[in-house]
Amino acid sequence: MDIKPTIFLFSFLLLSLTSYAQDCDDINISTNVESTYTICKNSINLAFTISNSEQYETVNWILGDQFNNGNNANFIINEVRLYTLTIQVVDVNGCLDSEQINFQILEGPSSTNTSANLNSSLSNHVCLDIGTSFELTTEITSIFPPSSLYWQETGITTPIDYSFDVEVGNNDVFNYPVQIQFDACNVPLIIEHQYTIQYETSFDSDYNGELLCKDDKIIVIRL
Repeated sequence: MDIKPTIFLFSFLLLSLTSYAQDCDDINISTNVESTYTICKNSINLAFTISNSEQYETVNWILGDQFNNGNNANFIINEVRLYTLTIQVVDVNGCLDSEQINFQILEGPSSTNTSANLNSSLSNHVCLDIGTSFELTTEITSIFPPSSLYWQETGITTPIDYSFDVEVGNNDVFNYPVQIQFDACNVPLIIEHQYTIQYETSFDSDYNGELLCKDDKIIVIRL
């Protein structure tokens, strides 16, 4: 038996296995996953992607009970806590690898931690005459710093401490749908300012002034 070809074949197989192992060891899963994200209105849609996608035949994304496959993945999250994302890949050489990445979801602006109020230039809002003018100023309260205020009815954007004049009409409330604007998050609210109107009162009766007997009544009905 010629031992030289046998030794050569064994050396070739050993070299091939070593090369394959080195190729698999060189797998580097690169993504755009960040360490923290801030939720908006109690929800966030995370878009993840593989940066070096040309190196992989298969990519699986696992987050809790949510599963995606492909170079891109989207996950909707509505809870503030620490998450672990698992990425499983098969590269173009058939090598398998996986990686776990932790990221934190932080609380962000929402209607539960943001409120809006209208401060009036009047101290008394009871029995106002129709046509009375006064000034309202917005006051926004939040644990996060708002940047501006968007008024949905007029389509204008103002500072958060915006003042404007109003005139008393025939209704008893001013309603203003707005969006409190934060960095990359808008929180919709309805600001209300309530008051009462001084109505003109008049009576119409055919009572002629005669004396009333016991148990007689005059009933006044507001129309």
